[in-house]
Amino acid sequence: MIIGVHILHQPQPYFVDTILQLAKQKPTDRFIIFCKQPLQQLPANCVQHIKVPSPQFYLSLQFWYAATLPRLIKQHGINVFITNANRLCVKTTAVQFLYVECNVDTTIQHFLGKYHFKKALATASKIFTNELFVQQQLCNNWKVNETQVTNIYHALPAAPLQQVSFTVAQQLKDSFTEGYDYFIYHVDETSSLHLITLLKAFSQFKKWQKSSIKLVLLLNGQQPERLINDFKNYKYRNDVFFIDEAVAMGSMLIPCAFAMLYFSNQFATNYAIAALQHHVPVIAEQNDVNNAFFKKAFLPTAIKEHDIADQLQAIYKDEAIREHLQQQAQQVLSVYNIDNAATNLYNAIST
Repeated sequence: MIIGVHILHQPQPYFVDTILQLAKQKPTDRFIIFCKQPLQQLPANCVQHIKVPSPQFYLSLQFWYAATLPRLIKQHGINVFITNANRLCVKTTAVQFLYVECNVDTTIQHFLGKYHFKKALATASKIFTNELFVQQQLCNNWKVNETQVTNIYHALPAAPLQQVSFTVAQQLKDSFTEGYDYFIYHVDETSSLHLITLLKAFSQFKKWQKSSIKLVLLLNGQQPERLINDFKNYKYRNDVFFIDEAVAMGSMLIPCAFAMLYFSNQFATNYAIAALQHHVPVIAEQNDVNNAFFKKAFLPTAIKEHDIADQLQAIYKDEAIREHLQQQAQQVLSVYNIDNAATNLYNAIST
């Protein structure tokens, strides 16, 4: 079988990892991967095509799916095609599958995006999701027949990762946060809207606790001065550290955090799963999506100054709460297995 894969975006590598694991499991099948950024350490049965338009360029992406991609599918003899682009190829004889890996109710807002997504849902031979709540969204809100949707879960390591040693954690804190513990918060398009509220909550927490704990803000290319007006006047500005997320991914910043705050609806780009894997407690917004994913493995809060401050104080003072959340996290992660994700995907596209 010759399998074509279009990877439109890869903020977190779960879809990529599933495909690469599948390639390792099936060495006699060929994989033609279309992506914007080169992938490293590909199995021998994978070939990359690195000229894919960015999602923000609508006309280029439209031409890609209407003309370029059908030609490439025919050229490579692809008979099965999988994509996470929320749209499908216009003209092809290949069997097409859609991989949906985000909170589609909030991430697909533009009417053109909705049009192409609805068309793809109707065209796909089968739809894959990586979370049960995404599967439920498709069935309840996008009127997809439940028999068309298969949930294969995120492609995470089969066993939870071990906690970082005290020595390694202290060395990292010495390098990034002056040797002190820290909360960590990833700033994306959604979570940046709550940044001021978070800083006010952090101020309230500092007043209550008189603690030296810091706040690390993970940035995705944003400029701090543009994110927060008059930050120079913020009382606890010396306790806030701006660090690029590329640095975080190449270090142990998330595993060594005291706790993570997660106020985003862009589930595919979040770092909360990484936090759970590394036994880092998570404080997240109380909503249906988070309840469905985290279950009891997070400390819920409204995105209000006093509520967030209360939960920061609770997770800081009460070791029993942290231990309970860590235990619950392992139950949540128990369904994630990279081998199972790849096997389930292959079984579905083969039938």
